[in-house]
Amino acid sequence: MIVSLLLVTLVGLCEGQRIDSSDGSLIRMTRPQAWRPKNLEASGLAALLVLDTDRNGLAAVTESKHPVTGGFLRTLTFYRRSGGALLETHRFTTPNSFVSMSLREDRRRLVTTWASGSGYRTGIFNLEQGDVRLVLWLGWKQAPEFVDLDGDGDEEVIHAVPNPEQEKTAATAEIYKWNGMQYALIGTVPWASRFQPLK
Repeated sequence: MIVSLLLVTLVGLCEGQRIDSSDGSLIRMTRPQAWRPKNLEASGLAALLVLDTDRNGLAAVTESKHPVTGGFLRTLTFYRRSGGALLETHRFTTPNSFVSMSLREDRRRLVTTWASGSGYRTGIFNLEQGDVRLVLWLGWKQAPEFVDLDGDGDEEVIHAVPNPEQEKTAATAEIYKWNGMQYALIGTVPWASRFQPLK
């Protein structure tokens, strides 16, 4: 079973952005378990979010100890209603500490923030027809900013890029835009000019 999970991570069964395995891994569950609130309480429930107005989707974050290292693992589990029950479809596991999660306006993207030993990690998951893909994973000492720079109603992601001579300050900003399938890097601008409207 462990070998099969590793293979799922390596081949990218949940197609999307690949991240370092030490930062986290997303897998699709082949033998889904039903939602059981009592089990989640026992496993250290940290957060819970309903993903749609019909209550057909659910995201839950739990915390548990690694059986080998003794360190903490955080697991973001996605559930989808099927046959009257909420069944887990995908599971994202990371050693980073959970900070927050929220839905974008279209309720098709889930933004999550995690704290590492040296800064933050932001992961955005695309939720389409029960499928889950990690479409953006960014990390630095500060979380990215979300601003609608082109006035189309959808916010771009502004990611700080550190100054190579002074790592604690940002030198430039990478601008990422959602194109319907993924977040594409559309430009890099000086940090002070990151809020300039896009043409």
